[in-house]
Order: sequence, then structure tokens, then C-alpha cells
Amino acid sequence: MNTNHLKYILTIARHKNISNAANELYISQPALTKTLNTIEDYYNIKIFDRSHTPLQITYAGMIFLEEARKTLEAANHLESQMKFLVNGEKGCISFGIPGGHGTLYLPRLLPAFKKKCPNITLNLTESHISVLEEKLLNGDIDICFCTLPISLETLDYITLFDDPMVIACSINSPFAKQFDLSRNTLHTPYLISGKDLDHLSFNLGDPAGGIRRIANDMFTRHSVHPNTIHSFARHETAIRVTAADEENLIITPCLSAQIAHLEKQLAFFTLDNPIIYRKKIICYRKGQILSPEARLLIETIEDIITKDPEISVRNVRAIPALYR
Repeated sequence: MNTNHLKYILTIARHKNISNAANELYISQPALTKTLNTIEDYYNIKIFDRSHTPLQITYAGMIFLEEARKTLEAANHLESQMKFLVNGEKGCISFGIPGGHGTLYLPRLLPAFKKKCPNITLNLTESHISVLEEKLLNGDIDICFCTLPISLETLDYITLFDDPMVIACSINSPFAKQFDLSRNTLHTPYLISGKDLDHLSFNLGDPAGGIRRIANDMFTRHSVHPNTIHSFARHETAIRVTAADEENLIITPCLSAQIAHLEKQLAFFTLDNPIIYRKKIICYRKGQILSPEARLLIETIEDIITKDPEISVRNVRAIPALYR
């Protein structure tokens, strides 16, 4: 049995169908069935219960598949390490990033990584986090730069930094005019209660996005019932609209307001003290051995976050609201 045979079995498990797996692998169904029979006979187990449609994974099959994944990870890591040494830091990495993150980080990351690692090819995928999570599990991408929360327990992550979350609105909005804004800044948001926000309207990002997940959690914890939620595909659009429309509020990372240069156009608030943070992370498959290329890419991201003053997040603290 070789590593290709392990890939065959994992592909069957993903499709739960031998014909579909054979089509993906570009081999005949009889050949794939023969490989499966050979492996099951060798270990004297049944990996799949073939009396069901779709196929069901047996208990022994679950153990086999888990060990097969680990074996493939180790084999791929060994191959990557050897190529890396022989070729003088030549390699390839598949990297995923949500669109909003891409707008902010890729103009900084791509030139820096090319300068640091000119011989490493970076294959880039921009998509929603839910799509990227599936691509990680399927092995279509190696690592993903995103934020918590992640929805799949089969993924693991490295924390890069914490980005504070605040509530914002135009300084000319009726909501903001209730407050004395003399001490209000992005880094000193006013502490308010959930009832202050109840039945107000919000501009929020895509329902599948990480910021929207945090917003929904905040609404639930503080019993906030939004009157209307206007959805935008990109958070950058939502925060710029909020600064201009004087009607709706937004839940936003501090970094987004900072990068968009909207600190003087928005008033800032928080429901939580201490202020809640969202974690910027590098996400990968649980148990995965990170390749040298992946580690170099992570180091480059960490360098950018540490050294670029425009995207560094300063300390944020909540102060009591000063009413007019």
C-alpha cells in the first residue's frame, strides 16, 4: 500500500460514493473498488458499510481514516522539507484569505513575501470563511488568514493578535448627538447599555462573515433587537456608508475604522467592559504539520503586523458615557 492508496480511501470517504470518487481521481470504478477491497482484506476490517447509500463509515473506518490523514500529512511534510532543502527554498504554498482581509493585507503581504522568498510560489484563494474552511479540510489550501470564531472543530489555529470591537455611528447622527463627544475616541469608546441600542438600525457585513457572527453574539448577550439590518458584501463598504448616512450604526473592529481613516467622522461606543476582541489567526487542519513555506509566510505576516504602524492596534479602554 502506498500513499496514493490512502488518498483514494480518503476521497471515497469525502464523497461517500465510489463512482464519484473515481471520477475525481480519474481512475475507473472497478480499479478503485479493487484498491478498497485489497486494503480492507489486508487489515481484515470494513472501512465502509456498502449496504447503505451513501456509504457509511464504520468505527474501524473512522480510525483508519484518521491515521491515513496523519500518514499523508507526515509524507507530504517530509517531501516538502526535502524539496525545500534540495531546491534552495523553492516551493509552493496555497493560501486562503477572506475578501475583506485581502483588501487590507494583501497589498502589504504579497510584495513583502516575494522580496523575502522570491522562489516560493504563493497560490491565493479569496473567498468567504465558510468556503475557506471547507477548502482547508479538503486540502485545497494549506493555511488561511482569518478571524475567530471558526465553525469546524477539525481546524486548529495560531493567534496573531487581538483586534478590539466597537460600535460606531456618524458623529452627526441623532444617536451620537445624545452624548458629550469631547472625550470620545476610537481608543476610548463610551460604555453604554444594550437598551440604548434596542430597536435601532445597523449596517452589517455579509451574514457568512466573521464580523457578522460577532455582532449576532453581541445582540444576543445584551438583548439588543435591531430594527433593521442592512447587509453589505464587504465590511469596508458598510463602515464608509455608516460614516456618511447619519442614520445607522455599525459593529466594527477598531482596525477597520483606523485603516479607512474614519476616526474623526465616527463616534465610538462599547457594550462590554473590558472591551471584546476578535482574534486574527492563521487557521489550518488539526494535526497538520506546517511546511517550511507556510512557516515563512506566517513569519512575513507577523512582521507586517508588528512593523507597519498603520495597522497596529493600540490599547483600547472603555470610559463611562458623558451625556450632553
